[in-house]
Amino acid sequence: MESAVVPVAERQRASSARLVTRYTWVMFVIATCLGVLWSLASPVFGVPDEASHFYKGAAQVRGQVIGKTVPGIKHIVVDVPPGDEYSPNLVCFAFQPTQPGNCDGVQLGDEKTGTTYATQVGAYNPIYYYIVGWPSLFITGNAAVYAMRIMGALLAAALIACAFRYSLLSRCSWLPASVAFILAPMNMFLIGAVNPNGAEIAAGAAFWISSLVLFTTPITGRERVWLWATVVVSGVLLANARALGPLWVGFIVVVVVIVAGWRSTRHMFTRRSSWVPIGILAAGGVFSCAWTVIGGSLSAQAEPNDAPLVGGSFASGFAYMLKATPNFIIQAVGVFGWLDTALVPTLYWVYAAAVGALVVWAFVTASRRSAIILALLSLAVVLLPALIQARSVSQTGIIWQGRYGTVLYLGVVIVAAYFAGRPRVLSPTVDASGLQVSAVGAGSPWSVERYTQRATAWVASLVAAFGCVAFVHTLHRYVVGADGMVGKMFRAPLWQPPGGWMALSALYLVVSVVAVIVLARSVTLAQRSATEASVP
Repeated sequence: MESAVVPVAERQRASSARLVTRYTWVMFVIATCLGVLWSLASPVFGVPDEASHFYKGAAQVRGQVIGKTVPGIKHIVVDVPPGDEYSPNLVCFAFQPTQPGNCDGVQLGDEKTGTTYATQVGAYNPIYYYIVGWPSLFITGNAAVYAMRIMGALLAAALIACAFRYSLLSRCSWLPASVAFILAPMNMFLIGAVNPNGAEIAAGAAFWISSLVLFTTPITGRERVWLWATVVVSGVLLANARALGPLWVGFIVVVVVIVAGWRSTRHMFTRRSSWVPIGILAAGGVFSCAWTVIGGSLSAQAEPNDAPLVGGSFASGFAYMLKATPNFIIQAVGVFGWLDTALVPTLYWVYAAAVGALVVWAFVTASRRSAIILALLSLAVVLLPALIQARSVSQTGIIWQGRYGTVLYLGVVIVAAYFAGRPRVLSPTVDASGLQVSAVGAGSPWSVERYTQRATAWVASLVAAFGCVAFVHTLHRYVVGADGMVGKMFRAPLWQPPGGWMALSALYLVVSVVAVIVLARSVTLAQRSATEASVP
């Protein structure tokens, strides 16, 4: 009897593994489509600081890793490739929400005047720019910007797909619901732009989920190798996306260690098989810190008119940041364009309802220890940006934007989803070879699995609906201007994205519906992985 049961269990596991792989590829396609659609929905340089990042990437892949300083020019100067000459008219819409995206038909490379560009990101960490910058070697003009945007979208889609994969293998049926928030419109807006902030968000989400699974779920064999690869790649990319990356990596590791507990952490750091990937991850963080300190990307002393509170005290900067936290959260949820395209205030409550439902359910179902961890994490993501900005406020003034803290905000949702469907096995035990083979501990008795699929569908639907409205709203801002009548978008559009705004909107709706269906159905697969793990 026993010999007959084992092959059946093995076949079921093999079938589940194939389904997980299939779902992973589907999520990659979904994330790619959303990122590419956002990359097409904004005019060239329609995202904050995109021109600086574009010219940094184009110059770097041609050998100018940092650029050069020029007397009398504040920022680092890089050479402009032929065909990519810049004109200030390209960003006529920046901070002008009523100005459509046409800018009198000016395109990149039209005005053959300037051969250099002063970019404030010239000394930034080079890793992101090597990944997305190479298409500019073969393509010029507006098409080069769109090509670099699409490269960034593909990179982020791969990271999101990996995050989704390990949410399915986490034995936590609520964790796939957190992926809906990774696909939220503001994240995809940045992912579909030439801006390392998008890569930072995708890498941060993948690092959160893969690290949680690595520390709390006994995965062995080839899948464990891929899990470690995801942790290392996403961690190194996160550490090197922006100057604060190493801090985010360290913060996530600390939170994951607290969630997993001492026993799991001790097994992780005392196993020889963990030392090499941990070393690579540490080396990535050291490189990032060294580049920031030695490479010259630290902020110089700002002038009083550059930003609020230049020369201010730590206390004044900290108080300012705490007071502005609600605005930063709104920016992270969805203020598009050059921070000049906010949504109707009531729409933010749709997104808040999705977040609130997940977080409240986590508090209701979690153990006392888990609830305390989640509460402290929520407090930390408010205090940490305030402490960071207050520390440098005298030199830089208040330069913080909501998108800088998105990795932290996503962490609250991901940890809440983990606690909401917390696995019944948490602390791994090991066999003689040191492999994790079983676990002990109990999950929350309030985790009612039969409601998970409906709740995931509901949460994902709210986020998707919010995303569709945000997408069309942003298109409206660029097609006819924020004060333009909706009917004018059909009768006399002043700017059109590649493919036309109606086609992009229809595709976005279709992809969003598919995403909701996939996320809802994936719950069953996550539940199956938990059930099969208990079968010998």
